[in-house]
Amino acid sequence: MKKILLFHVNIFKQNSLRKLCDDLGIETCVVMDREQSVTLGVIAGMPAPEGSAGSGKPVPFSDEMMVFCGLEPDLLDRFLAEYRNREIAPIPLKAVLTPYNAGWTPGRLCMELKKEQQSIASARRENKA
Repeated sequence: MKKILLFHVNIFKQNSLRKLCDDLGIETCVVMDREQSVTLGVIAGMPAPEGSAGSGKPVPFSDEMMVFCGLEPDLLDRFLAEYRNREIAPIPLKAVLTPYNAGWTPGRLCMELKKEQQSIASARRENKA
């Protein structure tokens, strides 16, 4: 399963991403707001864990986010290089689907990515001081 999940990405950027993904043999999946309570793993096509409905508490968000599912490192590198070459507008929140975050809702992942970005920005400010 080579797939990229797109959250809150505008239609123009979606079209550019679809073309890029088609060229590389990667499926794109635009995730709708109604899927906010479903786990990333289930959205990506993984079976829900036994004894679970495959859902969690939704955390609403409106940030653009992209989640890479099942891409080997060389394909991910090719995708990112081509993304830059085609000058597609940036998507600030990006993640790779892992066994650890597959049970999270999209909102939780967004929250964790934003915390990580804040920590990195804070560390950079401290290093400059």
